[in-house]
Amino acid sequence: MLRIDQLVVKFDDFVLGPLDLSVEPGSYLMILGISGAGKSVLLETISGLKRAASGRIELKGIDITKLNAGQRGIGLVYQDQALFPHLSVEENIWYPLKMRGVGYKERIAKVKELAALMEVEHLLKRNILTLSGGESQRVSLARTLASDPGVLLLDEPLSSLDPQMKNELRVLLGEIHKKGKTIIHVTHDYIDAASLGTQIVVIDKGRIVQQGFAEDVFSKPENEFVAHFCGMKNFFKAKLDVIAVDTDLKTAIIGKGLRISLLTEEMKGEGYILFYGEDVILSEQQNESSALNTYYGQITGYSKVVLGMEVLVDIGVIVSVKISHQSFEKLRIEQKGQIWVSIKASSVQFIKSCI
Repeated sequence: MLRIDQLVVKFDDFVLGPLDLSVEPGSYLMILGISGAGKSVLLETISGLKRAASGRIELKGIDITKLNAGQRGIGLVYQDQALFPHLSVEENIWYPLKMRGVGYKERIAKVKELAALMEVEHLLKRNILTLSGGESQRVSLARTLASDPGVLLLDEPLSSLDPQMKNELRVLLGEIHKKGKTIIHVTHDYIDAASLGTQIVVIDKGRIVQQGFAEDVFSKPENEFVAHFCGMKNFFKAKLDVIAVDTDLKTAIIGKGLRISLLTEEMKGEGYILFYGEDVILSEQQNESSALNTYYGQITGYSKVVLGMEVLVDIGVIVSVKISHQSFEKLRIEQKGQIWVSIKASSVQFIKSCI
């Protein structure tokens, strides 16, 4: 276990903490926050690149607070990879093995193993400067894993990659996690967080403002900052129905068996669905539009929000709907108990779990 107790870090005029955090072995912890919130400072302090002003960091019951970075058994991967430009891909992976004193034959086998895991076998003889961003990130992960870290720290490793490469590396990170590696991953991307994280921590101005499971953090924000930054009330655990055969149109099952149609290239799997309250239509009669998802639900509440009203409707799960004041009055929401709810399949997004 990685345990952080009352950690305080002072950097220029910025103060991180005091923070308390426990990371169980085999966890995939996602740290969310805006730029300047203190996410990278936290990773650099855990790794030993920055010194704590006070507090304690323990790994497997051992106090590592004052140990140098090389003594902690923690690996850190940056967004910009930080590879050795004068070495080949193979030599970059080889280097930490040599520093650890791994035998020659074992080094050869380990380089092959890590290159296969990261799918860079064909790049081993290439110069680092000739690699694409995605290739460089794979090599950086392989090199860091070669040091056999007890905890793997990732500082926005996917932020500079194109969408396809991001998806590929999410799957790869999921595979690393399934092998038992404890990972702490900093990001500002809710898709990264939902698809990879077993736990989520939200940081603002150097303090932890919320932590928990993805579904709870996204759908039940505990304060205004979390609500603004990652609040997403229509966010539900889901499983794609494997019976679906259409190329793009699929059916997901949420809640206690509620079925919802959506467009996705995924063929099967578990994850989350999300849609925005502005994309939900309320009507007094069943809507005869192109929306494939139509439900008759019970109004459970309503409240004023910025630029309109929020109406909560129970259709088997509680759906948050954003409508104008004019629509609220026209539909006579205050006088109604039930109402029709329509959601276009094209407005429903599926995020597949990679862990």
